[in-house]
Amino acid sequence: MSTHTPPTPYPHLLGWFTAGAPDTARLADELDTMAQGPDYARLLTHLRLHGELARFRAALLVAFPQLDLAVPQFVPSQQPLAPLADAGLKEVGASCLTAIALGEPEPPFDPARFTTTATGLCYDKVPVFATVGGERHRVLVSGKGNLHITSADHDLKGWLQRAKSDLVAADIHGVAPDDHESGYNALEAVGNLTWDCSYGEFDTPRHLLQAIAKSEAFGKVAWGASSCHAGWVSSLMPTLATWGTFRLPNLTVTIGQNVHSDTVIGSAWIKDMAGIDCVQALFPPEWEAGVRSTLLPRAAASADLATVAKFCTYLKQNKFKPLNKAKPAERNNRISFLLANRPAADRAALRALPNIDAYYGKLF
Repeated sequence: MSTHTPPTPYPHLLGWFTAGAPDTARLADELDTMAQGPDYARLLTHLRLHGELARFRAALLVAFPQLDLAVPQFVPSQQPLAPLADAGLKEVGASCLTAIALGEPEPPFDPARFTTTATGLCYDKVPVFATVGGERHRVLVSGKGNLHITSADHDLKGWLQRAKSDLVAADIHGVAPDDHESGYNALEAVGNLTWDCSYGEFDTPRHLLQAIAKSEAFGKVAWGASSCHAGWVSSLMPTLATWGTFRLPNLTVTIGQNVHSDTVIGSAWIKDMAGIDCVQALFPPEWEAGVRSTLLPRAAASADLATVAKFCTYLKQNKFKPLNKAKPAERNNRISFLLANRPAADRAALRALPNIDAYYGKLF
């Protein structure tokens, strides 16, 4: 039995996509005939899906400068059409015309035809988009396979969800060509292009750190300079504090992170969220790894932290106890003890520490 490809009803158009210079008059006749039936819309949709429609129109404008693809009029031509130079346009056009010649209908939706590339989710090699909050976004795929979107306005990933559960490609109900732009639109349900999206919760430092970690966005925290605060006088805990800013949807927050040495991590907190620090035991692994790689080296290089550590050790050796919040008299007593028992170089180093002179200058 013969398996040859049946002749195409549009040989000159196919020849333009596969060969060289076309017969402009005959190609125009074919386009005019095609525009009277469904094949024309199918070709334009196929070209639009792959982002080739603008190139197709530009190539036609050479011969038909007044052409409106929505109301096609292909005769008479003003001058001959030029050979097509773009390989992508030629491949997409030829594949569509070949399918038409074979009588192949548009294939039914099959989730197995989803693939993931470096630029996001694709269906039959065509980029997939999701409509969230009235805007069309490229659908991306996390390392765990979860679907998400991103925004230039903030640094969190938005996770596509249904009933508050993250979704994977197999959860997409279908795809539909967009009427105006390239790529497929993902269907959340029959006839529904609108998707729910969650960026996480930001009501506590722990939840915010979890959202940042899930988005693999620790590297987007803009850390400022690190410094020692004066709380060590009460706590006897050397502490290097660093503030960083992070962009949330419609809000930029300031995150504080403590480290106590080049190996010991402290708590994290959010400015204006007093009294609800997130301790290290509750850190997401990605956040802790980021602190270790980014902020612990600062502790190792901090001369102030080394000086504070020396004074804390000396006070502990002399029976002073760590206190959550020592009373002013007790704090003054600790500074006075250091001034009375340390050499002049240490006294000068003590006074040079951040905030010490401001709080205890009268004792020097």
